[in-house]
Amino acid sequence: MKTAEAARTAGIKISTIRYYERQGIIAAQSRSTSGYREFTDGEVRQLKFIKQAQKLGFSLAEIRNFFALSSTRTPLNQDVLQVGQAKLADLDHRIQALSRMRVALDGLLSSVCDPAEAVECPIIKSLSDFD
Repeated sequence: MKTAEAARTAGIKISTIRYYERQGIIAAQSRSTSGYREFTDGEVRQLKFIKQAQKLGFSLAEIRNFFALSSTRTPLNQDVLQVGQAKLADLDHRIQALSRMRVALDGLLSSVCDPAEAVECPIIKSLSDFD
């Protein structure tokens, strides 16, 4: 299938496919005699895989690693499990950091004074006090 149909089927933009090719995430596609890029069903599945992996928070480098792992003849499950566990730990860390940020901002917002008063805004003061 041609690029536009592959993009539509995978739920991505044509420019995204070109970006993946430039980044080496997917191989450059063969071209028909008329110059159109042609995608197999397997290549479209690969594009869908990339999109789904990104939705789970995997970077393109991590996705490239998945493809590299799947091309080896070694048992894949353990390697993929380790990558998945590392991503889960990273997400947990980011969630904790975001939770701390939320609590801090909520505390600042609850201390906001009456806008009509002529005192320094507690949020601006708090953010300015950091050295």
